[in-house]
Amino acid sequence: MKPKLFVLILFGALLALLVPAPSARAAGPIAFAAAANYSVGTNPYAAAVGDFDRDGDLDLVVANYTSNNVSVLLRNSDGTFAAAVNYSAGTSPIAVAVGDFNRDGALDLAVANYTSNNVSVLLGNGVGTFAAAVNYAAGTSPRSIAVGDFNLDGKLDIAAANQGSDNVSTFWGIGNGTFSAAANFGAGDGPSSVVVDDFNRDRKPDLAVANQNSDNLSVLLSNGDGSFQAAVNYNTGNAPFSVATGDFNRDGKPDLAVANSSDNNVSTLLGNGNGTFQAAVNHPVGTRPRAVAVGDFNGDAKPDLVVANYLEYIPLGVKSCGSRAQIPPPQEQLEMIHSTMIGLETLTHFLNTTQSANRAFRQRIA
Repeated sequence: MKPKLFVLILFGALLALLVPAPSARAAGPIAFAAAANYSVGTNPYAAAVGDFDRDGDLDLVVANYTSNNVSVLLRNSDGTFAAAVNYSAGTSPIAVAVGDFNRDGALDLAVANYTSNNVSVLLGNGVGTFAAAVNYAAGTSPRSIAVGDFNLDGKLDIAAANQGSDNVSTFWGIGNGTFSAAANFGAGDGPSSVVVDDFNRDRKPDLAVANQNSDNLSVLLSNGDGSFQAAVNYNTGNAPFSVATGDFNRDGKPDLAVANSSDNNVSTLLGNGNGTFQAAVNHPVGTRPRAVAVGDFNGDAKPDLVVANYLEYIPLGVKSCGSRAQIPPPQEQLEMIHSTMIGLETLTHFLNTTQSANRAFRQRIA
């Protein structure tokens, strides 16, 4: 089954909701309109949003793993999207991020290419079209990409998590849309996802990396000059595949959520505000969660989670990584389901009153 795209919530077949127990449930209901599907390239794997034509409406960009391109879908005034326009990237695009790399007011694209071991930069023209890709060598098998000003010079930089070389490549932005050669910083075994936030609140963007094969999360604190301190690792569940950041207990300190593919759960790690994190607390979701994102889905001003779950299926030709079978890149992917966890402000309360925050939630299949 070819994956289908529904805005940022990727690849739908079945919707599963995790909602608080009646005593803890937020007042606002959660509901989604029926999915509207749009054709893109072959084996779409990641999506991002941005106003690419500067009309005030958010547009879509999708990284297509097998067709080696990205699809841009401009939003119409009625909330629908125009037909996709495709732009070539490297080999096996697997992640995409958005930023204004040449500071012209038009959004640009950065794409991680899993097989060609590089990052493609496509500069936006401000009318929804993009220039040809320029490629920068990364580590081995870059699987995730993020954007931030790591050297505090006012110019956006790029970070790519390299699953094959166990490190993160950073590229310093020159400010004209070009980038420096990669500088590499060690992470755990099999980095699969990277996010940027200021974890120690020193106004310098730090990195958090989910390491699929070493079952942990690496936090790299920024020195403010483009370099990072040695990684500090925190245990997660088995095969952490995706990481997201948000202030789940609303204490002004960034927290982390990690989708653990082999444990069928999501770990939340509350931040202490000094760059360190509390021990992970796990919450059950669907089968083989592959991606996690943060948003206020029920409008109660509390950050919630949405999780995309890989169905119970072990594809032929899985890669062996020690004692664990590694989920292959998405050309062998079948279907996804969605899980949503809402009302995470209650997490703090349940941590203080029970042994497991999981007791605060019940699962419903819609």
